[in-house]
Amino acid sequence: MLLTFLRLKNGQPDFHQVQVQMKYLILVKSSPSKKSNHSFLLNLLRCIETSKDQIQGVFFTGKAAEIAGSMNNGDAALLKKEFVALNEEFKIKLFVCGYAFRQIWKNVEAVDSHFVISGNMELSVLAIDSDRLMEF
Repeated sequence: MLLTFLRLKNGQPDFHQVQVQMKYLILVKSSPSKKSNHSFLLNLLRCIETSKDQIQGVFFTGKAAEIAGSMNNGDAALLKKEFVALNEEFKIKLFVCGYAFRQIWKNVEAVDSHFVISGNMELSVLAIDSDRLMEF
């Protein structure tokens, strides 16, 4: 992110720009069937990663926890493939809420190996360490 400051130098206005690295935490709650939301999010993640900013992690909860399943199909399987590709290319950490995952899959063993089962504590730590939290 590029910040611009106005300061006075010898009584004259002087603009000073500083490049600041932002840390983002992405919270994904929307159902895999909301294709436009996820398409926008995937493009945003690519843009953030190619800039000087950093993604602390992508945390899946609610209906989005379906994406983390190892045996999913349909929209969830396609989205998982794209998120895993981002994970492998940019080393973006993928987290899934354990409670939300169990509500959908009933078995924690069904989580894909690219996702880390997490809870409120991990989410809180990630949020504290981030400059911006974005929810989709």
